[in-house]
Amino acid sequence: MRRVLRTKIRSFDQLSWFARYYFDHRGDDWYRGLFAKAGDRLTGEFCHRYAQATPAQLAAMRSSFPDLKLVFLIRDPIDRAWSGLCRYLARTGRVIGTDWELSDFRSALTAASAIQKSKYASTIRALRSEFPEEQIQIGYLEELKDDAAQFLAGISHWLGIPPLAEELLPPPTQSRTSSYSMPEAVEKWLAQELVTDISDACQLLGSPISAKWVERAERLGV
Repeated sequence: MRRVLRTKIRSFDQLSWFARYYFDHRGDDWYRGLFAKAGDRLTGEFCHRYAQATPAQLAAMRSSFPDLKLVFLIRDPIDRAWSGLCRYLARTGRVIGTDWELSDFRSALTAASAIQKSKYASTIRALRSEFPEEQIQIGYLEELKDDAAQFLAGISHWLGIPPLAEELLPPPTQSRTSSYSMPEAVEKWLAQELVTDISDACQLLGSPISAKWVERAERLGV
């Protein structure tokens, strides 16, 4: 909350919005009210925690918002796990010590829930069990990094809205990278931990990008 007050609020309207967000009684009407000023414009939000929604939560979402469209943005699960660890360390004020062994990395990855959050198969099945496939769009970070304009144009077309104006597109150099390089031993261990789920997800996704994830995990995990 202090971070929001310090960095996000620049006007009374913003203060009013965040006050409603944090302090109003939460429910479907509260949620709809967050987008009230948009009028007839298409609105949405993004939050990585939706990927861990339970079947009951997804069912409630479908019941309250039957026409909801969902974009699930994913990346190579091994890189996702490492990135999750780095974010966790930054958030908790910890650093990777020069004396860290594999057991230290394993403990930190577990504490960050980084491995579980990198298992996509169960999330994909849960989404497809509640929402029609035409309301789910799975995107790949690799495609976004390779050509942001084309990626976002595809999302816009799927949503039925005009493509973003060129001046609103992120510059190619804007993507963030981890402050740490992944040690080979950690990469190999993550491959061993994730290879089964990566293969399962690839069967569900059927994309060339996910096939490359499988190839990497199998090569590293031997």
